[in-house]
Amino acid sequence: MSRMRKIISQRLTASASQVPHIYLFSEVDATALLSRRADLSHRIEEETHQRLSYNDLLIEAVARCIERYPLFNATLEGNLIVIPAEIHIGLAVAIEDGLIVPVIK
Repeated sequence: MSRMRKIISQRLTASASQVPHIYLFSEVDATALLSRRADLSHRIEEETHQRLSYNDLLIEAVARCIERYPLFNATLEGNLIVIPAEIHIGLAVAIEDGLIVPVIK
């Protein structure tokens, strides 16, 4: 196992045992998401030379939900619920040797 994979394994194990997890499964109508991507794709590609992905739009949607419901972004520090002023979202990305999680601020 490479050093990176070993660290990934340790951190995922720690996360799973130290952080409460919530799992929600739901079916959604993504028609508006598909339409938004179609509307924005051409302009985004012209301006950035990058393809607009569904992940891009889902990250935006998550950020907007956190703005509306800030407790989703809260942490517990002792007996205090702390809600950060900023929203930062990490997205796991597979690379050849393992996994990285760039943070979108």
